[in-house]
Amino acid sequence: MTRVPFASARATMLMGGRRLAAVAVAAALCLLELSSATAQAKWQSRTPTSGNPPARAQHGLAYDAARQRVVLFAGSTRTGLLRDTWEWDGNRWSNHTPVSNPPARTLHALAYDAARQRVMMFGGWNGTSPLNDTWEWDGSSWVNRTPASGNPPGRGGHELAYDAVRRRVVMFGGGTNGFSGDTWEWDGSAWSNRTPVGGSPSARAGHGLAYDAARQRVVLFGGVGSSGPLRDTWDWDGKAWSNVTPAQGNPRARSGHALVYDAARRRVVLFGGHSSAAWLQDTWEWDGKVWSNVTPASGNPAARALHALAYDTARQRVVLFAGSAQSTTQDTWEYGSSRLTLAVDTSMISIARGGSQRFNLNAGADLKNEIYVLLGSATSTMPGFLLNDVHVPLRIDPYTNLALGALNSPMFTSFVGLLGTTGTATASFNVPPGLGIPVGFQLYHAYVVVGANGRFLTASNPVSVRFQ
Repeated sequence: MTRVPFASARATMLMGGRRLAAVAVAAALCLLELSSATAQAKWQSRTPTSGNPPARAQHGLAYDAARQRVVLFAGSTRTGLLRDTWEWDGNRWSNHTPVSNPPARTLHALAYDAARQRVMMFGGWNGTSPLNDTWEWDGSSWVNRTPASGNPPGRGGHELAYDAVRRRVVMFGGGTNGFSGDTWEWDGSAWSNRTPVGGSPSARAGHGLAYDAARQRVVLFGGVGSSGPLRDTWDWDGKAWSNVTPAQGNPRARSGHALVYDAARRRVVLFGGHSSAAWLQDTWEWDGKVWSNVTPASGNPAARALHALAYDTARQRVVLFAGSAQSTTQDTWEYGSSRLTLAVDTSMISIARGGSQRFNLNAGADLKNEIYVLLGSATSTMPGFLLNDVHVPLRIDPYTNLALGALNSPMFTSFVGLLGTTGTATASFNVPPGLGIPVGFQLYHAYVVVGANGRFLTASNPVSVRFQ
């Protein structure tokens, strides 16, 4: 076998993830035709045994992608309003409340501004009047970014969503002295009133708003207006609103629900809310054309409204925190497809003797018969990169492209293939004796699952191997 000088590799790194995606797709599409179904997602209770934020409702939640944390701010309890800041890392909550905070509030909204890597907040209700201040969280402190003029009127019960293509935070609706039906955008320094002359959703509050990255549209559903709870669906393309409500099959009218975009599954997810007669605990997904009731048969969060959702891109999980039905809660839930795992039989290979590292892939039965592709890095697992909104925990480098160029060669056995009927597969990395690399050198691997037409569905955890 040809010796590969990993330590002195001088191959030019290919531009971004585009070429990587193209190579992986080309390899994947050489296999059998697959089902295009998106894997069924499930809810899982993730409430830690201790250290949780106090119970609340009407709070704000957003995912900080740069820091890989879900950020929680403020909300209301039965005894008053809060002004605390918490972060969720996937396992535990941490109180990050700084000495100087925004004033206590409820019915505000948060969104993550990816261009500026800040969580921004607008408005809310301070117990006596609506607020119209703008704040940003950088992971350690809150900064008041309210412009001197040109701000939206104070309000609560509005929603925010970040348009990643246009690099704008979009705001719609809310309540002041009545219901609002205006559209505003924040560019990081100023607000602009973007309300079209005609054709907007009716004035409302308590609606859901999320940015659909696959279709590059901000999606709005439901809320409550002057005529009561609503069940209409709208798209915002940056210039105009379009009523895209299907003729049938819509979620029931509601308010106090929450929307978020599941990037791994390319669906807008809706959970809960309150109808005119009941608290709800149903889960729906919007694919850009139709709503589907995907409520699991069991294991769902309790019925509630005035909760909040955020999407953890790195862990590919929708995160739900708290809310209210008969009383406020402090529970944490996650929603997503079967969690992919990658396990190995060894983490060491001898340079002198050579050896193999065997991979055991388990994507779960939901992803049976789908294509998998093992990817590698000689650098790190951080910060990772995106393949069609799927976060892969590897850094692209020359080894990434080397491995892709030699898929299913003797050295990279079964690095591309089909998951079995139980969603499992095996592969191996085979190193010949005397490979010219230094002691202590490490390689990292993870795999992605590819659906029909090259659509990336999800990615696994990374594993490493060290040479000695």
